[in-house]
Amino acid sequence: MAQETDFIPEGLVTSFKATETNVIPLDTAVLLGTFIRGDDSSMALVRSPAGGIHKLARGDYLGRAVVTAIEPGTLHLAEDGLARRLTMPQVKFATPSRIRPHARPERDEDET
Repeated sequence: MAQETDFIPEGLVTSFKATETNVIPLDTAVLLGTFIRGDDSSMALVRSPAGGIHKLARGDYLGRAVVTAIEPGTLHLAEDGLARRLTMPQVKFATPSRIRPHARPERDEDET
């Protein structure tokens, strides 16, 4: 007989995380990731409120704000003389406590 286990296949957990809703705000710019290089050519991925994904480097503009620095997990901006920063959101995923993947009935050794 098939047995129920607490093992959750990693691919199944990933699919739950990838399709989670209401995880990041959609009405503001959100820092999705940073790519740090030692030669001052670091990049950042930002999702705009309009839904576009933008690859930014130091000196690029996000709306009226200019990118002044990129650090791991942080994008520094300046707009109208004010400094501001975007940080990557701390996302908590809700994974079902018990997932029962499709189970195959176990065969008796006599049936093989």
